[in-house]
Amino acid sequence: MYKTADGTVTVRAYEYDFTSACSLARRQYEYFSKLENCYINGEVIEINNVDQIENAVDNLGIQIGDLMYFANDNGVHHATMITGFTNDDILFSAHTRSRQNQSLAEVLGTEKVYIIRIRDDA
Repeated sequence: MYKTADGTVTVRAYEYDFTSACSLARRQYEYFSKLENCYINGEVIEINNVDQIENAVDNLGIQIGDLMYFANDNGVHHATMITGFTNDDILFSAHTRSRQNQSLAEVLGTEKVYIIRIRDDA
């Protein structure tokens, strides 16, 4: 527990001032996926099951640094970043459950992911 400047108690060591587009995965996805915001390179890629991962790696131009969002029936709920590849898998890193170069195939399960390819000039 930490005391903030105004004397209130928080579980975070620092108080941050984030917009909802930076702190909520769904809002972040909505922001980066809009063509008019000039970050997305092409269309959003949707992967619904493990069988689609290899094709995405081989044919869809995904790169390290692209954004990947996990979604369920309630919509997008978690943001991650692509940090590597194997011959047939996407590796990603995330912070909620500390993951570094985690295999997408190992965790996809019944959810789906959306990938936003970030423009090289963004």
